Amino acid sequence: MKNNKIENSKLKFFSIINKLKNKDYNEALKELNQLNENENDKVEIIKLKSFIYLQLKDWNKVIYYNEKLIEINENNFETYSAIGVANFNLGNLKKSIKFFENSINNNINFIQGYENLGIVLKRLGDFKKSTEYFSKGLKINSNNVRIKQNLIDNFNYFDSKNIIDSTLCKINSKILELGKLPININDNNELFRLFSKTEEYLSTTDPIIYNETQIFRKNKKNLNCSRHLKIFNDFSVIPRFCFGCFKVQIQMKNVAELIKLYFLFNILDLPNIRKCVVELRKNVNGNYKGYIFTSSISEAKKILENLKSNCDEKKLNYKKVEIKHGCTEYYEKFPEFKLIKKDECLNIYKENWLSIENKFDKENLILEQDRERRFSNTINTFNLSDYLVIKNWLSYAKIIGDESYKYIFDKKLNNIFFKNILDPQINLRNKELL
Repeated sequence: MKNNKIENSKLKFFSIINKLKNKDYNEALKELNQLNENENDKVEIIKLKSFIYLQLKDWNKVIYYNEKLIEINENNFETYSAIGVANFNLGNLKKSIKFFENSINNNINFIQGYENLGIVLKRLGDFKKSTEYFSKGLKINSNNVRIKQNLIDNFNYFDSKNIIDSTLCKINSKILELGKLPININDNNELFRLFSKTEEYLSTTDPIIYNETQIFRKNKKNLNCSRHLKIFNDFSVIPRFCFGCFKVQIQMKNVAELIKLYFLFNILDLPNIRKCVVELRKNVNGNYKGYIFTSSISEAKKILENLKSNCDEKKLNYKKVEIKHGCTEYYEKFPEFKLIKKDECLNIYKENWLSIENKFDKENLILEQDRERRFSNTINTFNLSDYLVIKNWLSYAKIIGDESYKYIFDKKLNNIFFKNILDPQINLRNKELL
C-alpha cells in the first residue's frame, strides 16, 4: 500500500511538471494544492510552489515559501536569491541586499548573485559598489552580456578609475581623461583623432555588444517614460504626467552634426534632462534628433531660443528646432494633443483615466519600485558608454547612406543590430538626408 502511494505521488508530480513546462502555472498550482503534504513530498511541494509564484510574480508568496525552506534547513543559494528577487520587486531594495549576499556566500560562483547585487546597488545610487560586483561577475564569466551592459551603463554616473582589477573600468577611465580635454567640435580631424584613440584603448579587450541608441544627460528627476508608454499602449490612455511634458526637439542634418550636438549637450548650462538619439520608429520623420525636457510651454520657449543661439554660435548644422508636447506616439490617436496646453488637459483627459492609471500602478508596484530608489545626475563627460552608442549611430549612418561618418571614423562598423530594424525604413531614412 505504501509503495502504491509513492507511485501515485510520482505520477502526480509528473503531471504537474508537464503543466509547468507548458507554462500552465495556475493549473499546476491547483494540482499541487490537492496533494497531501506528507514528509516525503513536503520539500518538493514547497519548492514547486515557490517556483510557480516566482513565475506568477506573486512576490509575497515567493518570500513565504522560501522562508519555509529555510526553516526546514533546505536553504541554499537559490533560496536566498529568490527571497532577494522578491524583496527587490516589492521595492525593499536594502532588505534584498543581505539575501543576495547570502546567495553568493552559499555559492561563490553564482554569477546571478553578483549581477543582482550590482543592480540593486545601482538603484540605490551606490555606483562604486555596484561596479565592483559587476566586475566580480565578469571574472566568473567575461562574456556575460547583461552584466557587461549594466557595468558600462554605470560609467554614465561614476568615474571607475579606482576599480583597478577590471579591464573595462581601466578603459573607461582612459576615455574619461580624453573627454576632459578641450575639443573643437567643428574640427572633424579632432573628432577623428578622439575616436581613433578610443578605438586603440578598446583593442585591448574583446568586441563589446552594446545595443543602445540614446545618450541621456540626466538630473535626479524620474520621467518614468516606460510606465507612461506602457499605459498608453495597453489602454489608449495618455497619462496625466505627460500633459505637463514639453520637449524642445532639434533635428540635425547628419550623423556628424548629431555627434557635435552630443558634445554641446555635455557643456550646455541647463539643469534639464536631455538626450541625443537616432530615429528607429516607423513612419516618424527625422533621422538625428536631440531633445531637452521641460515642464511648461514658457520654459520650452526660453530653452528653444537658448539652444538655437548655442547651435548658431558653434556653427552646428540643424534642420529645424521646435517644441513638442509629450510623445509623438500619442498624436495619431489624439491629434489635438499635439497643440494642447497644460491648463487645457481636461479637454482630453477622461474621467476614468485616473482610475486606470492607479490600477496599473497598483498591479505593477510602481510606487513600491521607486520607494527606496535614488535617481542620480550623470557625469556629462565622454565615456565608454557614450562612445559605444556613437559607434551605433555611425553604423546607422552607414546603412542609410549618410556619408558624413567617413570624415570622423575609418574603422570597421558592425551593422547587424540595425539591419533588420532599418531595412523596411530605408527609403524614408534616405529621403530624410536631403
